[in-house]
Amino acid sequence: MSGPKEVIHIEIERILVDVQAQLRSGHLKRQVLAERLQRTVHFVLAVADTRANHARAAPVVDLLARALPVTSRDAWAAIRSGTSLGGDGILFVRVPGASGGR
Repeated sequence: MSGPKEVIHIEIERILVDVQAQLRSGHLKRQVLAERLQRTVHFVLAVADTRANHARAAPVVDLLARALPVTSRDAWAAIRSGTSLGGDGILFVRVPGASGGR
């Protein structure tokens, strides 16, 4: 997604498996994209909003908060309104038919 102040690179991961590896991969892709575009790029990790993903995120909640300080609620608000995201974030996405939605 591209706006006047930034580009938002969204990585879609249906299941949180290895959070550190998923973060590393997303951050590396964001860095390459920022170098290529010569613009500010923010990374958003989009995951299915399921009980299983929230349970997998719980043990690493501090890591996620440091690596992705923009909350899902704030990320959704910025995307919907077209305002600047202003940082990296996480986005919990409701997926029809996904078990354990919250």
